Amino acid sequence: VLPVDHPLAGMANVVLTPHIGGATYDTEANHTSLIAEGLVELAAGRRPANLVNPEVLD
Repeated sequence: VLPVDHPLAGMANVVLTPHIGGATYDTEANHTSLIAEGLVELAAGRRPANLVNPEVLD
């Protein structure tokens, strides 16, 4: 969370949005597909391509 007086908040060429500001129907569908693909990889004994914390599988 940025403080109210953060320099970015005063810039005319900056639009600040909450984290959810990037959510659209398309991104939600893409996230769902990525999650499903990752679960399929895990079920097959493989590491998902987009695994952020691989140490959990070690």
